[in-house]
Amino acid sequence: MAENTENMQNNENNSSYYILWDRYAKVTFKVKNGSETEEIEFERFQIENGIDSSPDFEIETEFDITESTNIAKIVIYNLTDEMIKKLKKGVEVVIEAGYWNDGENKDIGVIYKGIIESLKGSWSNADKKFEITCNTYNDEYKDTKINLKAGKGTKASTIIKLILSKLDKLKTGTIELGKDIDYKDGKTLHNNIKHIFKELAKDTKSVFFITNGVVTFQPRDKINRGVLEFDANRFQDVKENDGTYTLKAIFDHRFQEGFRMNLDLKKEFEQLEIKGEYLITKGKHVMNFKTDAYTELEIKTKFDDEETKKANEIEIVTGKNSKNEKASKKKSEKGKDKRDSKNKNKKDKKTKDTKKR
Repeated sequence: MAENTENMQNNENNSSYYILWDRYAKVTFKVKNGSETEEIEFERFQIENGIDSSPDFEIETEFDITESTNIAKIVIYNLTDEMIKKLKKGVEVVIEAGYWNDGENKDIGVIYKGIIESLKGSWSNADKKFEITCNTYNDEYKDTKINLKAGKGTKASTIIKLILSKLDKLKTGTIELGKDIDYKDGKTLHNNIKHIFKELAKDTKSVFFITNGVVTFQPRDKINRGVLEFDANRFQDVKENDGTYTLKAIFDHRFQEGFRMNLDLKKEFEQLEIKGEYLITKGKHVMNFKTDAYTELEIKTKFDDEETKKANEIEIVTGKNSKNEKASKKKSEKGKDKRDSKNKNKKDKKTKDTKKR
């Protein structure tokens, strides 16, 4: 849906007019207090009578087809001390965004569900700026340990559905496996959800990912959550890198990882033409009421296992003190470099000693 250029023209000289072209967003924090749940909403809505009294905030969400948790970053200004105390680690978050269109033809959808991971405050001129980082239910996904002993002949799909039925936050989505194997001798599993699902995906020649708390398993070579038509009027830019395209468009909440999209785009200047059906493997939604509102997608004709390899290089691990620590191959490579350097020095020393003799 094209953005409302009339609103832009009518307000281009009004510096207080931040909600350009009917942009809309709402962030809901669900704060539990015993058996009660308080819903705290930050909502950006249309200006009425030229006055914008809605709170100022920015949103960026990231998603991809890997087992890594999806991330959201929310920037909110001038929170009260009371509010800061409420928005603590583990509080559930729901983000909705799109276009209000006078409320009659709303084009709004949920772009993120997860929990608060951290809240960091800083000064931005005279404003208090708070950056809230969220993850996709890491409290269940990485911190929950499962002890499961499946009987002889149990199917992999049965194990996946059984595990998900025991969880509160992660929900069952499409479970279609590349090969739904029978564990003839049974299967014993003892680990967190992430590692168990990785093992089951490998056994069944499948890939799994989590979108807004919903777990999807699909065959590696047949990932398809549905086909979406791309509105060429939303197109902004496209770049190509070795068969992978990065497409930028006016904000569109519909696009998520695992969906396919029909494209027929042409950039005359670069002589670039994209036509056919492409898989969304990665992307982000950005909603900023003073500058940009866009969706950026990484698309390709088929899923590449390199996506999973890259995700495994840098992995967020929850430690004993519930602090996130980065464990990556880079660390082991650094150690390897040191060892190589040490061995090289020894060789050089031997060579010098030989020459002396």
